[in-house]
Amino acid sequence: VYYISQQRAEELNLEQKLLKPLLKGKHIKRYQPPETNLYVIWPYDGDELIEESTIRESHPNIHRYLQNNRDELEERTYLINSGYEWYELWRKREHRIYENPKILLPMITDGSNFTIDSADEPYFFNTKVKSMKIKENCNIDLKSLLGLLNSKLLEFIYKGIPPPKRGGY
Repeated sequence: VYYISQQRAEELNLEQKLLKPLLKGKHIKRYQPPETNLYVIWPYDGDELIEESTIRESHPNIHRYLQNNRDELEERTYLINSGYEWYELWRKREHRIYENPKILLPMITDGSNFTIDSADEPYFFNTKVKSMKIKENCNIDLKSLLGLLNSKLLEFIYKGIPPPKRGGY
C-alpha cells in the first residue's frame, strides 16, 4: 500500500509533499547515481506522525487512497495492538537516516556495489538497502571512501567474511 509507482501516483493525483522517492536494493549500482520511479507514502512530518484530520484536509487524495486501503492496513493487527494508528508505518526509520549525503549499498549483492546518495532531495529506502553516513569531523570525503569501498582489495576481503549464498551473492 505504501509503495507506489510514479505513474500510479500521478494517476491518483497524490500530493507530492507526503511522497518520498524510494530505493530498493536493485536500484543501487556501483558508482551510479540512484534512480527510481517508486515512492513511499510518508505520513510524517520528520519523525512525528501527522494527524489523520490534517492529512484529510491538507492531502485529501492521499487520505482517500489510504482510506480505500484501510481494511488491508487494519489487518496488521500487530500494529493496531501495539497502539499505532491504522495508517502508520510499522517499521519506520528515523528521518535523519535518509538525510544526505551518505553511501548506499544493496543488502544482497554479488560484489562491491557502493554508491553515493547526494541528491538534493534524499532517497528513502527499504530494508534491502544499507546506508553509511560519515561523521562531519571525519577527514575523508565520500568520493575517496567510495573508491576504497569499491576497490578490488576490499571486495576480496568482504567476500571472505560471510558465507557465500546461492548464485555467488
